Amino acid sequence: MFYYNQDLILKGLILIKFFLFILLIIFACIYALPLCFLPRFRSPINTMTIHVCLAFIGSAIFWMIIYMLNLHRGTVYNIISQEPCSISSSIETILNCLVIYSLCTVSINRLCSIKYSNRIIFKSQRWAFVCIGITWLITLFVSIPLLISWNKTICVKMFSKTIFREIYIQIIVVICPTIIFALINILIFIYIRQSSRRIQGNTTIRKIIINNRDIRLLKHMIFIFIIFLSGWSPIYILICIDYNNELSPTIYRFLSILPALSLLGNMIDLLLFNHQLRLFFRQLFIVRNNRIQTIINRS
Repeated sequence: MFYYNQDLILKGLILIKFFLFILLIIFACIYALPLCFLPRFRSPINTMTIHVCLAFIGSAIFWMIIYMLNLHRGTVYNIISQEPCSISSSIETILNCLVIYSLCTVSINRLCSIKYSNRIIFKSQRWAFVCIGITWLITLFVSIPLLISWNKTICVKMFSKTIFREIYIQIIVVICPTIIFALINILIFIYIRQSSRRIQGNTTIRKIIINNRDIRLLKHMIFIFIIFLSGWSPIYILICIDYNNELSPTIYRFLSILPALSLLGNMIDLLLFNHQLRLFFRQLFIVRNNRIQTIINRS
């Protein structure tokens, strides 16, 4: 009876993640399509955001395929994170690295565009493609040990014990991106804060506006950082602690929902934070609503 209930819980958790990844793909497509096909959105930051959307979609498709195979074969108890030194586990980590470092690259580009706003290079598409290329190079570089360790024998020789492999994954997926992400956003806030203080006209109203802008920016950065850290840390910390795979698969399935929620939250945040794109969708909605109203009035 217990195993029957656990089987239902695992299937339910898989279906929840499946639904979250479908939402992620929908939001990513809604975000990326206007950036791809409308000339007004052609800018380095939007090009890099398209790359982030494609990374999100690729990761979501990978997981949806895995979950469909789990449901079809009745292997809901098989957790990739609990299968070290396997091809699927390595692919999982590589995709996660690509997604996470893509987000870090967007933050780095945002810092460069703010701090060096007069430099032409940071406004060119060439710069965007260079950043995307660097993202792939970093992902492939940190993934070399994982690519080599697909073979079980080589994996054991390289890492001696599974725990060392999991610690390495913890470093490249959580610790390094967290440090990069935090450092870049702190530098952005410090620069904007210093720029605000240099603005002429120390009237009370101007000070209030500047302070409100700084507070909004700080809240946004803290929000993004919390989403990132709370989404990716728990599952990888658990893997390091439970390197003997003694815990229930249900716990792993439950915690693996958090990265999906984190990606979805980041995707929604990118959509809401892009004022130009929000304005485009608002105008599109108003025009369509006016057309429908005109048709109704004529009839």
